[in-house]
Amino acid sequence: MKRIKLKKKQLDLLKKYPIYSQDGIENKRILMKFFLPGTSWTWYVTEGDIVPEETKNPENIKDIQFFGLVINGYGESEYGYFNLSQLESASVGIFHPQLDEHYSDGNDIEALRKYLKTLDIEI
Repeated sequence: MKRIKLKKKQLDLLKKYPIYSQDGIENKRILMKFFLPGTSWTWYVTEGDIVPEETKNPENIKDIQFFGLVINGYGESEYGYFNLSQLESASVGIFHPQLDEHYSDGNDIEALRKYLKTLDIEI
């Protein structure tokens, strides 16, 4: 299993946008993007809850539950929940999901919708 390390900036965004914080907002902010190289699997995170380890140090992270838009290997999209541990354990051959370090957290669902439409993917 390959560990995915999130930076402080990304963890701070998750604290600012916990699960359900963008509920009812049509044009949700996208906080981060994960992708599986060699495939079209992509995860766009809009909210997340950090699950701390049961230790005295709350900075130790056991897992993170995300909510966001998932594009599967067939170009189909749906909103749903997924965990960092699930991403870390997923792989196709030698490829493992990765955090897209170049993806700007200032993007939103409407901008993504326009982009995906050019690829014939509806959300």
